Amino acid sequence: MKRLATSLENAASLDAETWVLHPGTHGALSWVLPEIDRRVNLRSLQQLATLGQKLKVKITIENISSGLAILGRVGDFRELYRDWTLAPDMALDLGHSHIKGETEAYLNRLGSHIVHVHAHDNKGDFDKHLAVGKGTVPWARVLRLLNKIGFKGRIIVESTSGPYSSLSKIQKLWRSLQ
Repeated sequence: MKRLATSLENAASLDAETWVLHPGTHGALSWVLPEIDRRVNLRSLQQLATLGQKLKVKITIENISSGLAILGRVGDFRELYRDWTLAPDMALDLGHSHIKGETEAYLNRLGSHIVHVHAHDNKGDFDKHLAVGKGTVPWARVLRLLNKIGFKGRIIVESTSGPYSSLSKIQKLWRSLQ
């Protein structure tokens, strides 16, 4: 928590508008007491959200593709927003959601909470951060759904190869929807 608070404070000192948080993961004994992980994660999120409000930095929670993530699936986020109506909005990582096969579910069920997007490609198996179009993410469909939900946030390219070509492809597809 100290490291995260320091990171959030550093973001504020740079006048960052948004700070993306990777949620917690399940521990070694989660199978014995699964609700403890969730409660600890929720308490940590609440503390960070309070600090973010104080520092005037919008916190967003990223969906994680790891099997150990506490907030890694659509149902996890729906439960979060049901239990805590003031929970921070989402940074939807499209590569992560593609691995879980839940991209359309995130967009259709949680669209009002998606305020930030990370764009990279993969083949639905591993988090490879490929250039847009080098994997199997259905980009035209995804961008149509983002447009349909009224997405107005930032789309950040996170590919490790071809970031400029990825940006160009996303811009071209997005403009074709306008």
